[in-house]
This record gives sequence, C-alpha cells and structure tokens, in this order.
Amino acid sequence: MRQVDDRGDRVGAKGNAASPGQVQAAPNQPSMARGSGMKRPFLAWLGLASLRGQTSVAWPASAASRLAWGPLLQAASPHPLPPIVEEAIAAGGAALGQEILPASQLRLAGTLNSDPAHRAAGRVKATFPTLLNLALAARLGPDDVRGPAFAKVSRILLAWSGAYRPSGNPIDERFFLLLFLAADLVLPVMPGTARLVLRSWLRDFVAAGDRFYARRPANDLARQNNWMAARLLVRALAGTIAGNDTTQMQTRRLLFTFGQVNFERDADGRLDGRTFDFRQRDALTYHVVDLDFLLKILSFVPGVVDAELRAHIRRGLLFCKPYVLGEKEHIEFLRTTVSFDVKRREQDPSNTDFQNRPWQPARAWPLLRLAALSFPEITSWTGPVRADAGTELLVALISKQAALDQRR
Repeated sequence: MRQVDDRGDRVGAKGNAASPGQVQAAPNQPSMARGSGMKRPFLAWLGLASLRGQTSVAWPASAASRLAWGPLLQAASPHPLPPIVEEAIAAGGAALGQEILPASQLRLAGTLNSDPAHRAAGRVKATFPTLLNLALAARLGPDDVRGPAFAKVSRILLAWSGAYRPSGNPIDERFFLLLFLAADLVLPVMPGTARLVLRSWLRDFVAAGDRFYARRPANDLARQNNWMAARLLVRALAGTIAGNDTTQMQTRRLLFTFGQVNFERDADGRLDGRTFDFRQRDALTYHVVDLDFLLKILSFVPGVVDAELRAHIRRGLLFCKPYVLGEKEHIEFLRTTVSFDVKRREQDPSNTDFQNRPWQPARAWPLLRLAALSFPEITSWTGPVRADAGTELLVALISKQAALDQRR
C-alpha cells in the first residue's frame, strides 16, 4: 500500500484499511465554469457588475445563511454583543481602506517555513480573518458600517472567484475555512448574479477535491488520515453554502466511512479514540488536527455527522485526557512513518511544534474550547479553557448559550 506524506509524495509504509472516498462525484459534478478556468474572471466581472447599483444592504428575515450559526446571527437585534464579536466588527470597520488581493494559488502542503511558496501562502492566509471580520461588520455592525463592509467583502470574494481555481489539495484548501464563513454570512443578500457566481465557485472546491482523490489509488493512506479529514471539512462547508443537497448526502456517507478507518482499536480490540494519524505520525499533534477538522464539520454542518461518528469524536477527545492532565507524556514524532516529518525536524529546527519533544497540552486548548459546545461533559476534566482569539470568536458565533462567557 502506498502512503502519502505532506508533500503528496508516496513513501513505503503499509496500512490495512478499507478506502473512504468511494463516493466520487467529481466527473458529474455540475459547475458553471467546469473545465474552463478562463471563464472564471468573466463570471467574477459579471458578479462585480451586479453589485454596482447596490448602495445599501438590508437583512430581511428570509435572508438565512446555510451554516449552523448560533443565535447571535439569527436574531433580528442581537445586541448587546459579546466583546470578542464587537472587536471583530471594529476590526472589520478598520479594514475598509485596506487592500486585500486574491491569489491564483496557495501552496502550503509539504513546504517548510523557509520555502518562498510557504511564506507567500502564509501572507495570503493571514488576510482570511479580515474577510470574516468584514462579513461580521456587514451583518452586525452599525448602520454606517454595514453597507461599506458588505460592498468590500463582496468585492473581495468575487475577486477570489475570478483569480483562484481550486486545486482539490486539502492541506492547502483547508485554510479557506474563514473565507467560506464570510461568504455564508453575506451571500443571502447579494444580487442574484453574484450569488450564482460565488456558489458555482464553491461547488468547484467540492469537484476539485473529488478529482484530487479520484486520481489516487483506493488503498492510498491519504484516504484515512488528516488529509481526508481536511478534504471533508472543505467539502462539507463549501457544498452546504453552495446549496447542494446531493453533495451533503455524499459527504455524510464519506464521513461515516472515514470514521470507520481513521479511528482505530487498541491492543485489546477496543475503540478507545485513537486515530490512524496518531499511529502514522506518532504524534498527538496530528490526532488533535484530525479532531479539529471533524469538530468544525460537526459545529457548522451537524447534519452530515451521524451518531457513530459523533461517538468516535467523543472517544477521540477522551483519548487526549491523560495527556492534557499530565498523567501521561508523549514524545512527538519519534516513530513517524512519514518522511516529511523527518525532513521538517532536521531542516526546520526553529519550528518547535514538530520536533521530538513532549507534547504540550496547550496545543489542544482551541480544540477543547470548541469541543465543549458539542460535548459539554468534557469540562469536568478540562476545566475553564481559554483559546486564541480566532477560536474564541468562532465559539461566540456558534454557541447556543444565551450568556456567553468569553473568558477575556
């Protein structure tokens, strides 16, 4: 069996799993510009032209987003807002004069921090939080900010649709998460042409991901590790925002199959929450990455996660418990089977997260903070957890609680 490392290269380790990803929709996936990347700039121009007469923006009750946002984004008058949301809206307002340009490619998979492509992609990726801030300013900001913020973020999204043709590489395109969230917030009140253009582009992410996996053999280990989890995150969000019910049904089946091969049994044959990534990379880092992708799917598109996968995720969180509490220690990447882990350790020693060092519980805090929304019982052993500002913002936006403790 062939194994894929972070470069997409194949290395010689073997595995023994069935293949998730047997539902391959790419060849028949509808797309406004499928097979003709040259059409995209013209379509983006049409979308931009449809915005020109729109000088104000109103949010009627019927203008519902398609992801599972919390009550803050469902109420007619959600004020007062949690401080972290107010800060995001203020940042969106402050970005109205900022130039944000799209890119024609984003290449992070298999690159070291010193790689020029990695650095260039990092600069592009760093603009994505601003897109979400602008979308929040358009949706929840003061009246004098909403219109300009809506126009700004809409133009940026349409510019992206004209410049970037999805590659299907899940390690690169998982970083579009915040762009997807921004699109979902503003799409409902876009003019019809602009909506059509953006939703067609989002379908291209689904189709590109399907083609990316259709080219790989059925026993490729990228079908059972974090690559597939990232692919399903992109597929779930892009397909849902695009409004494709068939895609959602396929994604639900793909997730079920992925759960069967990614979550493994211990030496006694019990499902204890360990993932294939933990064994393949010998790293809790990748176990946490896996769970993070799945939790974001559960949070934003809960309908594609069945009860069995939800149980797998819960066990995966519990697998972290002794390491989070300091009852166990794990030295990361000692027995990894992926060549890129060795290359990164030897050639990028400043990147301390991927060295042979003890795993630090703080690396799981964003995961645990988000997980507590779906699995509140874990707070009995995590205690109060404070994550980075980006995670805290997502928590505030999807939490179903009436009172949000932002733990500032």
